[in-house]
Amino acid sequence: MDKISEFLDKRIMPYAGILAGQRHFSAVFLGMSMSMPLIIIGSISLVLGNLPIPNWGETLHNLGGLDKVLSTITNGSFGIMALIVVFGVAYNLSKTYQLPEVSVGVLALSAFIIITPVISNGDGGSGIDFSKLGSGGLFTAIVMGIVTSEIYKIFAVRNWTIKMPDTVPAGVSAAFSSIIPGFTIIFFAMKLFNFSFI
Repeated sequence: MDKISEFLDKRIMPYAGILAGQRHFSAVFLGMSMSMPLIIIGSISLVLGNLPIPNWGETLHNLGGLDKVLSTITNGSFGIMALIVVFGVAYNLSKTYQLPEVSVGVLALSAFIIITPVISNGDGGSGIDFSKLGSGGLFTAIVMGIVTSEIYKIFAVRNWTIKMPDTVPAGVSAAFSSIIPGFTIIFFAMKLFNFSFI
């Protein structure tokens, strides 16, 4: 056991420290951490809904439909994990660049929704597949959070933003400064979604 600890200390920990200091890895870590409460809540409801007891599902159903309640909690936690992560990654990465964190996070969330495939039921109804908003969309969420922050940074560094007078409140000014980079990010997401008119 001491040899393993010694190997980890000598060979792995120096690189782990370097990665922890890298802003993109740090943003991914912090973005994933933002979804931790949902993961814990979803795990508890998932376990409670699937205990290895004979006829447990039927018992929950007979107790006022608890099976549906636990399933809804699971979908509402695990099912939206990617939404939290895309916002969290963009928020934390833009913070290191000293960009407006909330604006960048919202743009990343919008871009993620745009590139998420839409499903239809054949009767004219359509919606977004829950599986793409949960763990099935985590990788895409991480990439979209990073890409959104990097695109926004390009515009901020070059001052390609709408400047408002100093008398305008900071929140309103931040919203207007996000319009030009926001258009670029949204159209980039639409291009990824393969809209034919772009």
